[in-house]
Amino acid sequence: MRRTLSIGLVLALLCVWPTVAIAAISFVGSAVGSSSPNTGTTVSLTALTGGSDTSPSLGDIIIVVAGVGDTADNGLAAPAEGGYTDVLGAGDLYSNDANDANLDLFYKFHNGSDTAVTFAAVGGTNASNVAIVMVFRGVDIDSPLDVATTTATGIDTSNAAPPSINHNGTAGI
Repeated sequence: MRRTLSIGLVLALLCVWPTVAIAAISFVGSAVGSSSPNTGTTVSLTALTGGSDTSPSLGDIIIVVAGVGDTADNGLAAPAEGGYTDVLGAGDLYSNDANDANLDLFYKFHNGSDTAVTFAAVGGTNASNVAIVMVFRGVDIDSPLDVATTTATGIDTSNAAPPSINHNGTAGI
């Protein structure tokens, strides 16, 4: 009798105990913007395509890849809207050749009011600027990136040579 009562009590608690559901990460959408020469680049956050929504919601992660092609090293500053974290730290990926290329990666969680991602003009009169925005929903705010950053190799070519990323390691699950 006592054993039956204990099992019954546990089953009753499991049926009424609140459960926490963890939402899966979903792709909200993406957008791209470019400018040339030596003008700012703006990407709209209200016209995303390819995903589940056309604009981000409060708390969605905004990931921005920005690049500059020029004949000189032209580092990138974070987007003008503020609050972005530079994933690569103090520097960007830089390829020094006859035609130089700078690439950087930024992210932030949407504040509920930003409608664009804006980069100031970078480079000279022959520079090209580009920014690609991807927005995801359901990303952990405390640890949004759980893999280590890596550095691409292979200058003197127009073909990117990015290193592999271990997404199955202890920190990449």
